[in-house]
Amino acid sequence: MRRVFLQNFSKNLKEYELLQKDKEFHHVKNVLRAKKGEKFEIFNGKGTVGIGEIIKINKNIIKFKINSIEEKTLNISKINIAVPVIKPNYFNFILKSLIQLKINKIFPYFSEYSFIKNYPLNRLEKWNQIIIEASKQSGNNHINFIEKIFDFKDITRLSYSQKICFDKSAEFSINNIAEPVKKSENILIAIGPEGGFSGNEINLLKENNFTIVKLNSNILRSEVAAITSVAISKYLAGEL
Repeated sequence: MRRVFLQNFSKNLKEYELLQKDKEFHHVKNVLRAKKGEKFEIFNGKGTVGIGEIIKINKNIIKFKINSIEEKTLNISKINIAVPVIKPNYFNFILKSLIQLKINKIFPYFSEYSFIKNYPLNRLEKWNQIIIEASKQSGNNHINFIEKIFDFKDITRLSYSQKICFDKSAEFSINNIAEPVKKSENILIAIGPEGGFSGNEINLLKENNFTIVKLNSNILRSEVAAITSVAISKYLAGEL
C-alpha cells in the first residue's frame, strides 16, 4: 500500500483534508495519480499510522475517510551519526540510505577540510523532504528532521553515552567497540569529510571522549563510510 506523510495527522480524526497548498497534495494527485476509492497508509512520523480512503479528489482538495488508526510502537534506533556536508548528490544519497537503515538522528556538519563550506538557506527544507520520501519508501514511522548544520566543534560536544569516530589513522579496530556498543543506551558515530579529519579535529574528538576506530584499511568515500559504519554499529547493537 502506498504511503503519505501528514505531519498533523492524529488518532482522533475521522476524515482528513489535504489542500492544494500542502506539500503532499502534488505528490498524491499528480505524481501518484491517485483516484477516488484508493487507499493509503497515512503516518505522521511520530508513530500514528492509519488507513485512509480517498472519498473526494479534485484540483483543490483531497479528502480521506479514515478507516482505521493504530499507534505503532516506535522502535527507535540508538545509533546517531554526524556526517560532513559534501556535494549535493552524494549527501542526498547518504540521507536516503541512512533513513532506510532506520538511523535515529543525523547531524550534518562543516569541518576544517570540508570542500563545501556553506549551503543555501533552503537546503534544510530539501534534505527534510528527502527524509520524508525515504521514510515513505522504507516503512519508517519515526522521523527526526534535520534542524541545522553544525560546526565540527559543536559535534564533539554532543552528549551521548558512547561516542565513536571512524578514521583510517586509528590504532583500534572495530572489535574494540563491540561490547561498549552493545551495552550503550545511545551512540553517536562521526565520520570524516572527503579530505579527512585534521590533526586538531582528531585531538578535539579525543578530548571529548570519542573512541577512534579504524573502519577499513582502504580510504572510503564519505557516503560509503557513513553507510558501512551505521550497518556495522547496528549489527553490534543487535538492531539488524
